Amino acid sequence: MSKREVMSTTKKEDEGVYLKFQYEDNKATGERIFKGLALSDGTIFENVTDEKLKKFQEVVKKATGTGGLEDAIEILFFIALGMSQDSNESRIERVAKMMPLLKPQNETEALILGQFLTIQNSALNCLRRVNHQDGFYHTERYFILASKLFAQANATMQTLLKYRSGGQQTVQVVHVYNEKGQAIVAQNLSHSNRGEGCE
Repeated sequence: MSKREVMSTTKKEDEGVYLKFQYEDNKATGERIFKGLALSDGTIFENVTDEKLKKFQEVVKKATGTGGLEDAIEILFFIALGMSQDSNESRIERVAKMMPLLKPQNETEALILGQFLTIQNSALNCLRRVNHQDGFYHTERYFILASKLFAQANATMQTLLKYRSGGQQTVQVVHVYNEKGQAIVAQNLSHSNRGEGCE
């Protein structure tokens, strides 16, 4: 295998790596408590070297748009609050797996994408519940609620696209000024709100 093939294979393997939160059982209380951080490839966050720290920072940057571990973890836990899984552990694990797939470019995008993810999750949860309803009324209500949630998820994605374009808007104006239908067309009149309200 050539050096280029090895590097390509390593890069593909690294792309699927995500942050894992390790928990253990507290024998006194019977609760699951946070133990430490790891990566899905088995790398454990202890005896941290510069190389290991850099790897963790790269992984959390893919998930949250920031390389700062503390900020990234705060963002992931914040997003996990809106997920519908039963335990804190399963919620944070789901978010840590899904966020890198959405590729946020910075912290603001991570929060917008987190909102999209939680709304989408709720909409899918409504559709799942439809299958367990006997009465038409409840089935209809779940379908209506799911539709509203999907619409809001789409609106959230539109917000992200608008944020990424810097709020740029293109307007085409057509003026008809005589009975022969001759027109003056002004295209690409645009303004940008890039930078307003965010760093």
